[in-house]
Amino acid sequence: MEYDVVIVGGGPGGLKAAEILAKNGKKVIVLEKDKVIGDKVCAGGLMRKNLRYIPKELSEKEFSDVMFVTNKKKTVLKFKKNFCYTVQRIKLGEYLMENAKKAGAEIKTNAKVTEVTVNHVVACNKKYNFQHLIGADGPSSIVRKYLNLPSEKIGLGIQYITTKIFKDIEFHLDTKRFGSWYAWVFPHDDYTAIGIGGIVSSSRGMKRALDDWCRNDLKIEIEKTRFEGALLNSDYRGYKFKNIFLVGDAAGLTSTFSGEGIYQALVSGEEVGKKILDPKYKYPKLKKVIFRHRIQDKIADTLRFNPKINQFLYNIGTHLFKIGFIREFVFFKILT
Repeated sequence: MEYDVVIVGGGPGGLKAAEILAKNGKKVIVLEKDKVIGDKVCAGGLMRKNLRYIPKELSEKEFSDVMFVTNKKKTVLKFKKNFCYTVQRIKLGEYLMENAKKAGAEIKTNAKVTEVTVNHVVACNKKYNFQHLIGADGPSSIVRKYLNLPSEKIGLGIQYITTKIFKDIEFHLDTKRFGSWYAWVFPHDDYTAIGIGGIVSSSRGMKRALDDWCRNDLKIEIEKTRFEGALLNSDYRGYKFKNIFLVGDAAGLTSTFSGEGIYQALVSGEEVGKKILDPKYKYPKLKKVIFRHRIQDKIADTLRFNPKINQFLYNIGTHLFKIGFIREFVFFKILT
């Protein structure tokens, strides 16, 4: 079967690229290995900037007040506008899939790609020829492996999905308890995602720390609560390799600092689509995402190996972030 563009993976980046390309007359197919589009492990937190791509009506809860908890104190930061939202990942996938379909893209599920070459892929013993290939297949991307790109900065997020409803969105910054990353409480309409994240190489003890927190502090019966986890790739090493492109997690664009990846996937999917349509396109949005990613990467590398400095900055930061312009600049220009 002949296609202008084959997209491996039906995540936000792949579906956004499919929509852009199909809308402009390209013959596009998305090959998704899972049975259902969008049924992925995700805490479901979205920053304000995602509303450029996602209708507000898709969100469940909105938060302008955010609780930050360090080893010293609790601080509630109040933002001028909503700081973040929660959304069900499967509903987001369905929305993006419908947009891609309406644009004319073909979506094929239960289609795990097992072979990649310079001009075709194989899924379920069927050969799909392409002029361009987009790898949008997450942190364990087969397309990335074909390109022989290493993935050394792999994160791990684990969480419980509890029916106990929490009012506030919370970020817990306690390096002694949760390591150099953070723990979270993300309330949804009928459940709450409670989790912890970190780099795989230093993830030993994460599950024990999460269990202890949930049992003793949050009073959750974890034995009766759904547990899940997912890998995150923040090892960015390029997005264009001749006629092959990488987007989102496959490109390693997930934030090293926050673990956020949906926005980066949507931007990179859109920009790669435009680049395929016009080889002279300068991808300005993707350049900003890459620039910010590199800054976050340097910050995260420094903090990861200096837990005492990390904790000191967490504590001092919660005081400085009470100052409006500092808070807005740091959170919306550097960290997210």
